Amino acid sequence: MKKLLFFIFVSFNFQVFCQNFDAINAETIAEATELYESQMIALKAAELYFKKYRNQAAIGGYLAYSQDSISKCIFYSKAENATVIAEITLDTSYKLIKEGINVTERAFTPYEKDLYEIRSKSQQRITTDTLFKSFQDSQFKILPLIYKGKKKAYIVTNSLESEIVIFGNDYRIDFDKDNTILHVTRLHKDITPIKYPNNSKESNAIHTHSLIDDDLMTVTDVFTLLLHWERAKWETHMVVSQNYLSVLHLRSKRLITMTQEAYKKMIDRIDKGIEKQKQKENNQKN
Repeated sequence: MKKLLFFIFVSFNFQVFCQNFDAINAETIAEATELYESQMIALKAAELYFKKYRNQAAIGGYLAYSQDSISKCIFYSKAENATVIAEITLDTSYKLIKEGINVTERAFTPYEKDLYEIRSKSQQRITTDTLFKSFQDSQFKILPLIYKGKKKAYIVTNSLESEIVIFGNDYRIDFDKDNTILHVTRLHKDITPIKYPNNSKESNAIHTHSLIDDDLMTVTDVFTLLLHWERAKWETHMVVSQNYLSVLHLRSKRLITMTQEAYKKMIDRIDKGIEKQKQKENNQKN
């Protein structure tokens, strides 16, 4: 493991061993980033809203999204025919714009209505479909998304305990244009909690994908890492599957993937290089 991480950071030959996954990885990063940004919008908006309006009893939920360089988070009512009861508008740096908190009740916009239906139908499916597995000290988070015209919801599992990041037990629900569920996909078979003590000096983390999981790093993997890496003090994260090995450099959001065969060749070259260096040093001593 240390050999691999060392090689990734210092060797310009790393790309020699990588197949061209640039397009796939770029799409994974872009979609995960959109999920991450919506979550950051929601967190900041909630902080600003509840600092001024403390009554949460009427709120049924929230939706966050970005359009035309403006970020919005809306809180909607618990009523069967829900309405928007608060709207918080932020700029691209998550700062409140002038008069950015509006508590005038209104109807959903068409885009918001789609997100609301995606979230609501996802919640209903979670409670009725035995595919979804719940675990102690954790809860599901629903992430509705309209990305490049495709409607979906990602379902991730969040830990209720501090200093723990959960990978796995995540799902994707795909919808048609009328917000009808097309199919539900379980992205990871297993659940992998990783603890990161505050005093830990470990800057790298790893988890594995089982035989039935996606071979590559998933959108939910990347989303979870973007949300937690600074607090966990991780610089890189590795996903190992049967056929591939993926490494995400979190600060730069650079995702690199190689085959297991290429990985073995790379390690062989490193070992040969180390052995050659040792022989050279021994010859110099003699």
